[in-house]
Amino acid sequence: MLRAAEERKFQPGCVIFDSWYSCIANLKLIRTLKWHWCTRLKSNQLVDPDNTYNRSVSEIEIPPEGRVVHLRQYGFIKLFRIVHSDKEPEHWATDILDASETSQKRLFNKDIFCSRCWHFFASKPID
Repeated sequence: MLRAAEERKFQPGCVIFDSWYSCIANLKLIRTLKWHWCTRLKSNQLVDPDNTYNRSVSEIEIPPEGRVVHLRQYGFIKLFRIVHSDKEPEHWATDILDASETSQKRLFNKDIFCSRCWHFFASKPID
């Protein structure tokens, strides 16, 4: 789907997707396309927060403004923790290292983003 979007000259501000698709190969593909990405990470995803050793994202301190960490085989990413009232915290990451708490809330509004993507792709025939 990413290649189809590129072929159709789609230029997203950010590609947003769930943890199911957050493998290193997909992140690298998006980087190759010169697009930004934002995705949920599973709580056991390993990152290196302080140049010592890898730990799962659920084990590290993440301030509200996010934290830059190193994702093995990819590079530096910015990590956010979103806590909903009575649910498990969600861990979100982006390659936009200067993303702020305000911008991450805007980026993570998946309903608006997905709606825009649907309208774009639904209006174009698949060749």
